[in-house]
Amino acid sequence: MSHINPSKIKLDDFLKYNQNRPCSQIDWDLKDPPSSVRLAKNDKPIATSRLSVYATNPPLCVLTILCELFPDPLLLRVYNSQGVTVLDVLEAISRAGKERIAYSEVKKLSEKQRQRIEELRDPWRANINRADCLMHTTKFAGLSIAPFQEEEFEEEFVFMLTLSRPRGSRSGLKRGSSLTLSRSRSRGLY
Repeated sequence: MSHINPSKIKLDDFLKYNQNRPCSQIDWDLKDPPSSVRLAKNDKPIATSRLSVYATNPPLCVLTILCELFPDPLLLRVYNSQGVTVLDVLEAISRAGKERIAYSEVKKLSEKQRQRIEELRDPWRANINRADCLMHTTKFAGLSIAPFQEEEFEEEFVFMLTLSRPRGSRSGLKRGSSLTLSRSRSRGLY
């Protein structure tokens, strides 16, 4: 694996998280398919050709995303031998959100969380998926390079996923606020 300084990796603007801006340049709720992604500034659809650009510059063939927003932290590895694209990233996040969570993960939720999930999720589905655990915090806000590169992971680069609240949702977060959770320092992560 070639060594590239993490500061030299640039995320595509559609994926980049900006703490000074409450949402990314794209408007996408991970409960919806990636084909529903739109421009945040004018709500226009985005051409597939634009989503087919590389997710990073220089292009990476493997991009690892740390999602600590679920009951158990999850490392998503996005692969593309030609270079990971923006669409590859959105599809991987979407698939992870649709995965059924294990009973051991459900047990880690508080009783209040389990009750709220039951109130919010589709009553026709018997299983709880990962996105259900996020309740209202399901809008893609962006990725950022994790501050703990190469210390705890085999991966050369790890990106943190940040989500925010979609417009009009009623959770405890203010509209437009974002949520990035991470493991405790006792596990070696921030």
